[in-house]
Amino acid sequence: MYCALSVLSLIGTSMEYPVLLGYSLLASQATAPRESNYVLVPTAEPDRVRDVLATVYGIIGVVRKRRTVRMVDCTRVHLDEVEGLGTFVELEVVLGDGEPAESGVVEARRLMAALGIQEDQLVSRAYIDLLQSR
Repeated sequence: MYCALSVLSLIGTSMEYPVLLGYSLLASQATAPRESNYVLVPTAEPDRVRDVLATVYGIIGVVRKRRTVRMVDCTRVHLDEVEGLGTFVELEVVLGDGEPAESGVVEARRLMAALGIQEDQLVSRAYIDLLQSR
């Protein structure tokens, strides 16, 4: 069974270049590498965008995190320190136009092995869901 998860996030209200992030991912196997698609929209008025989104959709929660991003070949390695949850690593393999999703899965698994990340350590839920279930 496949289900799509769509998310809207306002990233970096204190950043120099805040963006609205909208993404969806195909969650056929929640704890396995999977394809996601996203759109980044820069905004010069993050507070107003947040207020509009809150008015239209409501706010289900707030995730506070410190993220460090490093590139390893074609992969963005996200090191997240999430307030109330701890430390996480996210691997985001960036595929070229026409490159099959399977090559991204192979690369993600290669980096997982190099970093010592085991399948049973993978987390299938969003930070907000983890925070709300505590």
